[in-house]
Amino acid sequence: VPADHPDSNLKLIRETINPQHLHYFDTSLPIDKALAKYAQELPESLNLCLLGIGDDGHTASLFPDQNPQGKTALTQTSQFSINDRLTLTFPQILNSKNILILLKNKPQVLQELKHPTLSTEKFPAHRLNTEKTTIIYGT
Repeated sequence: VPADHPDSNLKLIRETINPQHLHYFDTSLPIDKALAKYAQELPESLNLCLLGIGDDGHTASLFPDQNPQGKTALTQTSQFSINDRLTLTFPQILNSKNILILLKNKPQVLQELKHPTLSTEKFPAHRLNTEKTTIIYGT
């Protein structure tokens, strides 16, 4: 979505925390060019990767039963009004120095993270449960 769209995560992050250094997809470009540009601009390791988790366990735009490779990927879902989604992949996310997960009003997601009952294929966010610096903040 465009950077000023109400569904834009970039817009939300800029309005909420206004970071100095922020890596993002240039959605003004065609999808293949946006993916290539972002992958080229990414540092080897992000200092902080800020994520949310959907009720279905998706994080970034990594949905159940999907496992794209590389640094960035195009994923598709019919779950939301925006079907084509650009995302970092798990290898790139997990290479981050710090991972911060923000959850709001998602007690079932927090429970599943703490006491897993689903596989990583069915609840992709379980891949974030590593020994790296992952902080989960839920309200």
